[in-house]
Amino acid sequence: MSRKQRAHKNHISLSLLIGVALFLLCACDHGIAYRPRGWLSTQLNRWSNTFDKVEIEIPEIGGLIGTESLMPEIVIHNHGDSVVVLESAVLKTRLADYSARPTEHERQWETIPPGGKGVMTLLLEFNKPIAEVLKDPIELRLKLRIGKQGTELSVPMERLSR
Repeated sequence: MSRKQRAHKNHISLSLLIGVALFLLCACDHGIAYRPRGWLSTQLNRWSNTFDKVEIEIPEIGGLIGTESLMPEIVIHNHGDSVVVLESAVLKTRLADYSARPTEHERQWETIPPGGKGVMTLLLEFNKPIAEVLKDPIELRLKLRIGKQGTELSVPMERLSR
């Protein structure tokens, strides 16, 4: 093969590689994400707030626009004297309310003893892309039982710019 033929073959290979790379970049979904408004950033993409001796840490909620379910993992630190139980979690959007449930591996969300910590996954299934679901305003509602007392926390969410 002559030098000219090799150069032409390399040019075609490079052009093909650039074309495939551009196609993949354009074909990728964009992301969409929300964070708790007014909460303290604790680490990359996680925010925390304390309510009545119960500290709750929430990750950003979102993903690729074509995603049809989300699984944010929340952490609850119980600094009080009574057990804490997450009874329900609902993601409220402009269009609908979506109830979260434990994953199949968890079966139910754990009870957090005094001084303890619980890590719970909120399984949110939409059956349509999150780009159609996550419409402002968005709010996460957490229903907790602290000892024998029930309480509901409303967590307004704000969109992260990407």
